[in-house]
Amino acid sequence: AGQAMLQEFLLLMRSIRGTLKSTACCLLMTLFFLLCSGMVFVEGAIEHCVRLDGGQAEGTSELRQSFGTLSQSVLSLFMAISGGDDWGNIYASLSPLSWRYQLLFLGFMFYSVFAFMNVIIAVVVESMMEASRSDRKILVNGELKAKSAFLHNMQRVFDSVDTDGTGDISLEELQDHMQDTDTCAYFAALGVDAKQVSQLFTLLDEDQSGAISRDEFLKGCLHLRGDAKSIDIAIIMRQIEYILDSVEVLADAMDPFVNKATTPKRKGNRYYEKRRLQGTTTINEGDAGLLLATPPGPPGTPDDQ
Repeated sequence: AGQAMLQEFLLLMRSIRGTLKSTACCLLMTLFFLLCSGMVFVEGAIEHCVRLDGGQAEGTSELRQSFGTLSQSVLSLFMAISGGDDWGNIYASLSPLSWRYQLLFLGFMFYSVFAFMNVIIAVVVESMMEASRSDRKILVNGELKAKSAFLHNMQRVFDSVDTDGTGDISLEELQDHMQDTDTCAYFAALGVDAKQVSQLFTLLDEDQSGAISRDEFLKGCLHLRGDAKSIDIAIIMRQIEYILDSVEVLADAMDPFVNKATTPKRKGNRYYEKRRLQGTTTINEGDAGLLLATPPGPPGTPDDQ
């Protein structure tokens, strides 16, 4: 348990370290966004206060406190989107200005909450996940944990299917337990339909003994686990090419024997010559009597060869 907690802690630290660059970029982007928005409200607040007796008029204290300077404006906007202050209070401080500034503030809040901040969070989370995927140790540990959990679950499935306790699964036992919901769910995760029991049994029965041992069951389920990858398809294509090449070599080697077996020996036979001239060399069963009744040619003719 302690080692597992240490691995989780190291995973967290590596993930945080992998997000430092993207987090810094997001902070700069957020600061730029707040500066551009804050300058708009500062300009409006200063113009309004200057028109009213040098900026000391009554009723503008809240406006000057929130948007009197650029730093105050940026801080007020940041507090509004981060929850540091109720954005309704900041909205109310804009009441001395034109309604356009209030509408602009509402647009700023809508864009910040529903778009900008979500983009920032998505970038940070994606960088954290990318850092986790690129860590070799994390990949190895994760794959080993997933494989161990998968084998543990499939051993439970094997024990539930092996009802007679012989250590082997017969076709009848597999067919009976494919009606079980949990068993169907496990095999459905492997991409095996409940109607494909016979095909599944043939795939798992590696030695073709008519029964599936525990090792055969676990090994076969590991092979069925997951989708086909490019390397699997490439291996299958290479094997098919090898089989086709072997069949072609075998056909070339058998060609002389096939031609010798299908060529009639009595080439000098007049009936055969007649059929050859007509473009037909096949001799059917009905013509066998005519062929035998035709006398052979004199010695030295092709009949004797």
